[in-house]
Amino acid sequence: MWISADELKVDRSFITDIHKRPRSQSILKAIESLASALGMSIIVEGVETAEELVYLQAATRIRLAQGYYFSKPVFLDELSQSQTVSRELRNLPVATRYGETRVGWSRS
Repeated sequence: MWISADELKVDRSFITDIHKRPRSQSILKAIESLASALGMSIIVEGVETAEELVYLQAATRIRLAQGYYFSKPVFLDELSQSQTVSRELRNLPVATRYGETRVGWSRS
């Protein structure tokens, strides 16, 4: 039996106040290096403040995030068509680092 993994999910305990916590920053960089070496993407959870988001955009190459900054959890059945974010909106480039455009950061 094969278990396949192509994503690493970073717990919010590493993301909370990351802009103020050098140890969490170092751990996140190590996770980012591991993911890169293994060809895996990273999803950070628990983004709750603009400062956390700004740090992630400026200091990392992580492209996917979730947390209360974007939305509280919702039941899928409660989403209306107007509340769902279209693929085009989710993929708008909103930050650039080292000449490369990053996507996946949008707040609905």
